[in-house]
Amino acid sequence: MSKAVVKSVDPYSIAEDCGIEQGDTITKVNNKEFSDVLDFRYLTSDEYYVVEVLKKDGTLEEIEVYNDLYE
Repeated sequence: MSKAVVKSVDPYSIAEDCGIEQGDTITKVNNKEFSDVLDFRYLTSDEYYVVEVLKKDGTLEEIEVYNDLYE
């Protein structure tokens, strides 16, 4: 299973706007597992995608993300 623990969130970033916090774990993008940062970047390069996030409190959330131009 792929997963990436969020080490930090930049102020004013898409992650901050979506409520992703340090310590959350990203488990899937568009219901697809990823094996490394290159897969993750490829899967998140679309204008719209869904990220599955395991929150620090144990809840699982699906977060819809809309990329603005150049994000």
